[in-house]
Amino acid sequence: MIFVSGGKWTTYREMAEDAIDKVLEVTPSIPKGVGKCRTLEVDLVGLEGYDSNLAIRLIQAYGVSEAVANHLAVTYGGRADDVLSLDMSSFRNASNNNNAKSNGNGQKNGNEYVSALFLSSGPRLLHPDFPYLEAEIVFAARHDWAVRAEDVIARRTRLAFLNKHAAIQVIPRVVELMGKELNWSAERKQQEVDSCLLFLRHFGGSKPSGGDVRMATEEDMKEVFRKLDVAGLGYLTRGQLILACEMLNYPLDELALEDCLQFCTGAEDDITITQAELNISSEDISSVKVELSRLLQWWNSDRFNPGAAETRAREGHRLDRIDSVQGSGTFFG
Repeated sequence: MIFVSGGKWTTYREMAEDAIDKVLEVTPSIPKGVGKCRTLEVDLVGLEGYDSNLAIRLIQAYGVSEAVANHLAVTYGGRADDVLSLDMSSFRNASNNNNAKSNGNGQKNGNEYVSALFLSSGPRLLHPDFPYLEAEIVFAARHDWAVRAEDVIARRTRLAFLNKHAAIQVIPRVVELMGKELNWSAERKQQEVDSCLLFLRHFGGSKPSGGDVRMATEEDMKEVFRKLDVAGLGYLTRGQLILACEMLNYPLDELALEDCLQFCTGAEDDITITQAELNISSEDISSVKVELSRLLQWWNSDRFNPGAAETRAREGHRLDRIDSVQGSGTFFG
């Protein structure tokens, strides 16, 4: 038996060559004349159709940006055409139909997690600040055996390692695309969302961990709010609130989430939020709208906020006028 250890994926072909050649050397039963390992003569997937001008050709043929073209050429080689030629019409139509549903107030909404960030024509970006396409998600599931949303976000795109906030923002869309391709149930979709959020908690991000007290500057709150409310509606949905808490490194449990939603609606005695209503598969968005001012009031209050009183006692002189503090390092309890 031959053991191979200590290598990494960037040297896998050299390791394979060493292993095969060693097997030939120590195994007399192998007929003489069998040649050495030929891995260096075997083309990798994507070589066909690749040349140094591939990125330029992609720009000319598909109208993608230089950043997207370079990313696709380096990542997929000749298979970049397959990614860009992928028929996304069914996914686009499904998304547009979903977002055309009315919430009863005359507003068109879809999945409570998903916003206008994902509504555009042509080869659509997964996130506006990075060159990854939605088509890559479908391609990974259809052709590259991707079966977990966490794997796609962390390893197929590396977005989790590049920007935690961006990774959190794209979770719902990645799950939506993979779920349609792999026929996931509503329960499986929610499991994938939860798994991704749990995985991303291991990444520090730009915000410190809250510990026993919610800590966020007013500017931090506004920044997260702007990133999620890209449509400029002036409020967050229930699902977007969950993502906001993750981006602030202070995820809420079900009771705290319910209390926050009740406080933000101003109807604390009239609303009961159930776990079923939090399910990503819900077709109609909740009428609950979380506005920034109300969220700030709740976030900086003592409600479901262990340690807040102690922090206020210690930092009281810094927290007397929290509404006027813009950020710059001052944390609210």
